[in-house]
Order: sequence, then C-alpha cells, then structure tokens
Amino acid sequence: MVGRSPLALVVSSLGGGTVRLVAEPTAGAARAAIRGGQVNAAVIAGRHGESLLIQTAASPGTASVLTKEFTTAAAAVKTPLQVRDLARLPASDSTGISAFFLVLAWMLGGYVAATALGIMLGGVRSPSLRHAATRLGLLAVYAAISGFLGALLIGPAIGVVSGYNLALASVGMLLVFGDPTSGTSIATALLARPWNLIGQGLPPSAALSAARGVIYLGGTNLTGPLTVLAAYAAAGTLLMLAGAAWLHPRTTSPATQRQPA
Repeated sequence: MVGRSPLALVVSSLGGGTVRLVAEPTAGAARAAIRGGQVNAAVIAGRHGESLLIQTAASPGTASVLTKEFTTAAAAVKTPLQVRDLARLPASDSTGISAFFLVLAWMLGGYVAATALGIMLGGVRSPSLRHAATRLGLLAVYAAISGFLGALLIGPAIGVVSGYNLALASVGMLLVFGDPTSGTSIATALLARPWNLIGQGLPPSAALSAARGVIYLGGTNLTGPLTVLAAYAAAGTLLMLAGAAWLHPRTTSPATQRQPA
C-alpha cells in the first residue's frame, strides 16, 4: 500500500486477517516488491482515485480474487479504481493454464517412469549401491528427455513460448527427478496457514512458480523455486543411495554366500 488507501483498509478489514497490508514509500518500490515476489498486489492512493497493481501471469487465481475484492470495495465506497496489470498473460495462453498442465504432465510422466523402472529392475528396493546408481541414472535420463520434450511441446510445437527455452526444460528435469506429490492446483497465497507455507516447499508448487517465471515473467523469482526442486532431487538421491548401502551388507552376509560341499 502506497499512501493512505481507503480501499486497502476496507478489504483488509473485511478479509478477516487473510489480507496483510505492507506500507511502501513510493509506487516504484511497490512495483519492485510485486516483481520480486514479496507481495501479490499493490494499491496506490491518489488524488483522483486509486490504482491496483497486479501480475496476472504470476498467479491468475490470486490476481482474479484480488481484482474482484478491490473492485467490489471501490463500488461500495464510491472510489474510482484503475486496475493495472504489470505482467499480462500472452494471447497464446490467455488463461495461464499451459504452465499448469505442463507441470502436471511432467509429474504424471515421472510417476509412470518411476513405476516402470521399479517393475523392470525387480522391485522398489535396491539390493546394492550399483543397482541404486543404475536406477538413478535411468531416472535422470528420463527426466532429461521429459524436460526437453516438455519445453519443445510448449515452445515450437504449441507456440506458448517463443522458440525453444532451455531454462524451462531444466525446470522440468528437476521436477521429474524430484518425484513430487501435490501443491499446484491452488495458489499458495490463497491457502490458510500453515498450508500456504507448506505448499511453497513442495516440488509441484515450486515447479509451477519457476515455469511461470520462465514463460511469462522473463526469468524472475527463480531462486526459491529452483532451490526447492534441487533440494528434493538431492535429498532423494542421497536417501536412495543410503538405503541401498544399508541393505547391501544384509544381502551379502556370510550365511547367504555358503557354497554346497
């Protein structure tokens, strides 16, 4: 909020604590906070009305809810309101659904690949470090192929992204290799605590944020999401190798190596 905004105060009071106001000194500072991901929207008070700044491409659901709330409040208090979208969705993806379905396809493909590898390699558990390394290597190959194909589909094939985007392919690789569960259908800003904080730490939510940052926002706000994806990929790798190392001595005990007389 820049200046004293009656609209922001009304929306905040009616929101029951779901809307938290943060004061910014200038409109430029408010725009920077939006682009940096620190806030979801900004209200700038003026002499002849107020302005609501949003980023539809960052989160269409959040932008839609905030626009509706402030528009309703503006009509109630008879204050002119101008809505300014700092990051509009492209005409080729006016609903912003392409990134969501791309992440969903990567997730489902990752499940199928992990299941197929388990069947092909003789079960879920790895009896040795070599077996675990083989499984991780095959999963990494699939993750790379899936990431490249996803970027090819949403870029040159469909045209949502201009040309081929290697950064987007890398997001897909990390997501598929991290083998996630949930966290994409609802924007974390619209979830109650502590689920909004938990959602930001899940790979699907991080992947969707990263994909939107690459596709619509010029590669901004990628540090946090990529850190989450990389952490899940690294943790999964270490846990799998540690489990295989723990099981290996048990499967090669002297009792199992006795030869018949």
